[in-house]
Amino acid sequence: AALLTGHAFGLELDEMLDTYGALAGVVAPEAAWESAVVSIIPEGGTTAIASGSVNSEDGSFRAMVPAGTYTVKVVATGYETYDSGALDPAVTFVAVVGADTDVGTITLTAEAAS
Repeated sequence: AALLTGHAFGLELDEMLDTYGALAGVVAPEAAWESAVVSIIPEGGTTAIASGSVNSEDGSFRAMVPAGTYTVKVVATGYETYDSGALDPAVTFVAVVGADTDVGTITLTAEAAS
């Protein structure tokens, strides 16, 4: 099972990097951090292989996933869903064994008041 964390974790990380890569990024704005959930979805798929919250101190996330191509989805209360696979053209990220792939900063858009 893949692991998504906003926190560092010791020796297990070194062992995982032998077979996994990581997708890492930051969610903005800060107001979204409390409710933000990041999901990593294999390209062409609909089911996340990793999902979790962001670091409450800086909005960062890091997902340990097998090497491959993925899309990133972020859901947060009061914000429009970000789905890199639904963009035109779709935006994908390639995880490489033993390395971090920088997803960059994902800036969420506040939902329009109804």
